[in-house]
Amino acid sequence: MNILNKKPAFFVAMSALFFAILLIVFRNFAFDSSQLMLNSDQLNGIGSRILRTFNVILTEWDDSRLGGIPTMDALFADAYHPLVWTQFLMDPARAVGFKFILTIWVAFMSAMLLAWNLTGNKWWGSLLGFLYAFSPEYFTYIYGGHDGKMMVFAIAPLALLAVRKIVRDGSLPYLIVFALSIVWMILGSHLQLTYLFLWGAGLYTLYEAAFHCNTLATRGKRIGLAAAALAFGLAISCFQIIPPYLYTTTQSVRGEGEHTNYGHAVSWSFHQEEMAQMLIPGFIGVDVYEQDEKSGDLKGSSLVNVSMDEYRKIAASGSQGSPFYWGHNSFKLDHNNAGALLTFLGFLCLFLPGKRRWASFWGLGAVVALSYGMGDHSPFFKLWYNILPGVKNFRAPGMALFWLPLLLVMMAGPVLKAVTDEGENAAKNRRALLHGTAMFVVLLLLVVIARFNWTTFISPFGFVVCLAYAAACLGVMSLDDQGKAINAKNFVEAFKAKLPGTSRGIQAAVVIGFAIIGMFLMSGQKLLNDPITAPYFKPLNEIVMNATASKIIPSFILILIVIGVSIAVFKWKGSTPAKVGILALVAGIELMTINGAFIQNVAANEYLQPKNGVVAAIKAPYKTDSLNTPRVLSLSRNKALGANIFPQYHMRNADGFHDNELSTYREFRGGQGNANYLINVGDPTAQHPFLDLMNIGAIIFDTQRGTTYMPITTTMGEAYIYGESATMEDAKAIDALKNGFEYREKVILSEEPQNKGEGGVAQGKAKLVASPKMDTQVFQVESDRAGFMVVAGNYHPYWNATVNGKEAKVYKAFGTLRAVEIPKGKSEVRMEYRSKPFHACIKVSLFALILLIAFGAFVVVKDRKAQAKS
Repeated sequence: MNILNKKPAFFVAMSALFFAILLIVFRNFAFDSSQLMLNSDQLNGIGSRILRTFNVILTEWDDSRLGGIPTMDALFADAYHPLVWTQFLMDPARAVGFKFILTIWVAFMSAMLLAWNLTGNKWWGSLLGFLYAFSPEYFTYIYGGHDGKMMVFAIAPLALLAVRKIVRDGSLPYLIVFALSIVWMILGSHLQLTYLFLWGAGLYTLYEAAFHCNTLATRGKRIGLAAAALAFGLAISCFQIIPPYLYTTTQSVRGEGEHTNYGHAVSWSFHQEEMAQMLIPGFIGVDVYEQDEKSGDLKGSSLVNVSMDEYRKIAASGSQGSPFYWGHNSFKLDHNNAGALLTFLGFLCLFLPGKRRWASFWGLGAVVALSYGMGDHSPFFKLWYNILPGVKNFRAPGMALFWLPLLLVMMAGPVLKAVTDEGENAAKNRRALLHGTAMFVVLLLLVVIARFNWTTFISPFGFVVCLAYAAACLGVMSLDDQGKAINAKNFVEAFKAKLPGTSRGIQAAVVIGFAIIGMFLMSGQKLLNDPITAPYFKPLNEIVMNATASKIIPSFILILIVIGVSIAVFKWKGSTPAKVGILALVAGIELMTINGAFIQNVAANEYLQPKNGVVAAIKAPYKTDSLNTPRVLSLSRNKALGANIFPQYHMRNADGFHDNELSTYREFRGGQGNANYLINVGDPTAQHPFLDLMNIGAIIFDTQRGTTYMPITTTMGEAYIYGESATMEDAKAIDALKNGFEYREKVILSEEPQNKGEGGVAQGKAKLVASPKMDTQVFQVESDRAGFMVVAGNYHPYWNATVNGKEAKVYKAFGTLRAVEIPKGKSEVRMEYRSKPFHACIKVSLFALILLIAFGAFVVVKDRKAQAKS
């Protein structure tokens, strides 16, 4: 017997084949150890990946950037995600690239299992898994380095399969699968996208219960099982939910001011041009391209290429910026198309008799996702903003369209099943699918016409076109249901007869869906007129828009070829494996015209330079006492010396980047421009209070001759002592430092201490003598009077201290540093950062995991007993 006829063997074989395909696609990276995968966010954060490998149990405090920041509380990426362990098995910088490859591989396997269940055919399941994993809306996020987003929707198909099995069959094993899928998502650290997925999964659960459970009692039980799985998933991963929520809303820069207003919430939204790109990938370019070394021509995604002559003409016309992306966002590093074949198959489901209710649900689901993703273009976004918990702390609503490839898989499944069906409805189904194909081509033609008249279409005219198209679709559906020919006479008669055949509910869903899309078009560029939203967007670059209009034609033609080949394959009497092979080949070619530009590499030595001369010079004076090497302030654009890269050198940067930077530190350093650090920086004889207090020993910067550094000789050390204190609010303390406060003689505390100190200038020293992890520090202190020791690192309420073994209160000093009272004479001060919410949640997580394991054991025993009886 052919081993591929066995389900597990087939699944393993297809998974291995797809992994081989991935290695071919990423061959220049996978087989060359001198290369890193180009994914911007990850490359800028390589230091964090290196830091993660310092200890199996992650430090709870990251002191390598921004004066120190919590790890788990501030959401330290995928700290405990299953794929993080690849960083321990190989060079962590290269492991990042392999994590993306593995994530795409998981997406294939997950989608294949779902599609196999939808179609009842393993070969069609493999095809849809292939189309899903390589869907540009999903795949192109590798370039931006958005691994957390990709992890969520890698496992999302499996999660929906689990929901399907739980509600339809009451499957207990799939309850465990659903719970673990949620854990996978949350541990990937992208809580916003997980949240958006769970809303959709919840609606799908209700749909399944409504139409696939016979009684109210059964519906209640099955929904209860799904809810139990959700509860398990949330409980097991709560250590990655609750601590970040508490931190983000109370201590992070994201919990205040502009980060919680409406303009911030709609930033990085979808716009009408991205919506059109969902249908034809070349509608608008993206800012990801490669330049020909000889001609200088720019080769972009989706066959949108710009020659140097075209680029010069665009620039001469007054355009400043990208010759590819002319939309409202600041730039564009991903693609919003799902691939021609997957989009085509999903669209056909709308016309498939017997599946229109299913198609209407998922079609309206797409519209609901758009109603959120379109941000201020959507009349519904303010509703979501005001009623959905947490949305006010989110941004980038466009990520809701991660749902696009998944819902298209859900719609494509019944289409592929109908294509191979030879039952009594086969002829009717094929006729409907042929007419659906014609309507899809009409829709594509409308988009092409719109590309050359875009400002006309983003107006009430676009709304009218959407309604007219919806009416045409309803007419076609009605004639199909009546078995009548498609012609003008029958169209008129169908409308006179009030569109018999299709149910009113489905007709309403079609009209409502297209009407809402028309409303998105009708909004035009109104977001530029609102003072709250305008700062987050730019006007359409009409120079580039008009100059590149014809660039849509190549991808339009390629889509027509894909459609033509698909129809021919469906009519062909060949075997299903042969059909899948041909469709995968044609789809793969089209997908590579979109995805190819996003697959880029960069030489590892641009980022990883263990023998960097500037670093060696800065560290040289501290060879005998590396523990007390001061921080640096890097203003350099050098990839090996900027932002978060310094853990590779076991150094700390007072600058850097983190979405959840401590708000007190942002104020202390004078904003993201480090204005306070740069006070008097050019005058070595002047005071540099902020540099000195944060123990910054050098400033790294770029010159015309290369990157160099300026030593700061007035730094005060990792800890220093005071005999006297003053009490001020944080803002006043920072103002005082700017205005000549004697910061070397007196400490400013944010609250009244238990003891103010003996007074005067303390004589003595404080030295860091041990730090097994960044969240633990031990100091040896000697002072001629009772007073205070201040540590050159950020304060946080979860820092604890002991002085000579006795608990001591940790105070906030100078607006952001931490301080503790010390006695006269010699003493040992131990400081530890221990997150109270994290440790409380870990206990809950372990308990929930034990319960789930016990439940799994119960299910296994129950199944074995059932099998024994049978």
